[in-house]
Amino acid sequence: MTLSITIEDNSQLVHTIYNGPYQAEVLLNYFKETWGDKKYAHYHEIFDVRNMDVQAAEFTSLLMIAKFSTKTFYDSPTTKKAIIVKNGEQKEFMDFYQSARSLLSIQGSSTLRLFDNIEEAKNWLAI
Repeated sequence: MTLSITIEDNSQLVHTIYNGPYQAEVLLNYFKETWGDKKYAHYHEIFDVRNMDVQAAEFTSLLMIAKFSTKTFYDSPTTKKAIIVKNGEQKEFMDFYQSARSLLSIQGSSTLRLFDNIEEAKNWLAI
């Protein structure tokens, strides 16, 4: 499993690519290290999970991550988070995350959307 993170300070963007099997601990550490830093509270995000293998993933761990991400991190209502997914099982898995995060989020948190095309995500983010 690899996680490639590029932080573009000029455009206030965090671009992350996840490759390999889904591992909740990896995502939790990523959220803690990146979104736990107040410096990035107003940064947008592109999170590309098209190469994430979700076959062995459990929805309970994704629910835990959604809860953790809405309660723990610096966030802003002006920021947008785009998740790039493949159709099929992976999209269903990330739809669940999006729904859970929406239900658990507090007022004033960022907007999250799923895309199957990185160009559409960039247009939505206006970058």
